[in-house]
Amino acid sequence: KIYLRDIENGKALMLYGIDFSAHEAYPIEVGDLLGGSIICDYDNYYGIHEVKTNTFTDVSEIYVTEGTAPNPTKVSLTDILALNNICDYVLVQGTIASEISGTKTNYFVVDEDGNKVQLYKGLDVSGFAGDGKTYYITAVFNAIYSGAAELQPITVTKNDPTAISNVNAETTSDNAI
Repeated sequence: KIYLRDIENGKALMLYGIDFSAHEAYPIEVGDLLGGSIICDYDNYYGIHEVKTNTFTDVSEIYVTEGTAPNPTKVSLTDILALNNICDYVLVQGTIASEISGTKTNYFVVDEDGNKVQLYKGLDVSGFAGDGKTYYITAVFNAIYSGAAELQPITVTKNDPTAISNVNAETTSDNAI
């Protein structure tokens, strides 16, 4: 999967199943700029905008220019629940909670208003769940399952990166050197 963000209008979509392995610029790196023409199919897969390969797809017409890694779009969980920023690289803020469903544990990001969005696949967030701390989560908004938005987490960082935590004291010996 390759996720594309249009630099003109900020809209995003997913290239699904399109094989770039034979392209001269392979591997395509995060932040690279893609342009040109390609024949493919469009599919609205449960609300996700996918551009899919077909028998006429030829990636050789796509040009790739080295770019810089994109910044995530800062959004609220309200935006995600309204299905805004689909297929985009986003930054959300909240606590991480877990719920047991049968034999499976599901993880969610929860904001201060109680809105919650499932964190699915991607980074293992189990170590952050239930500690009550607020985190910044970068993710790709890549799924809508049974009408509910899901985020694929990429990184989780503490809300206040300047806070001091885990202070350890070192003891010195009185031995002469």
